[in-house]
Amino acid sequence: MVLIYYLLMTFWLEMFKLNMILLATIVIRIPLIYDCLHILRYINTKVDRNPKISEAIP
Repeated sequence: MVLIYYLLMTFWLEMFKLNMILLATIVIRIPLIYDCLHILRYINTKVDRNPKISEAIP
């Protein structure tokens, strides 16, 4: 009985660690994705000949 409980606890802890790592990678990636989108939008406005749109984004 104790062995089963121990195995369940270790398994749960391993799953918890994996979930935390996944969450951390997702949280780290969100700003990177946002920056990439911002850069792409900035490039698109620079390529576009309309100066009002390019001035709107700093």
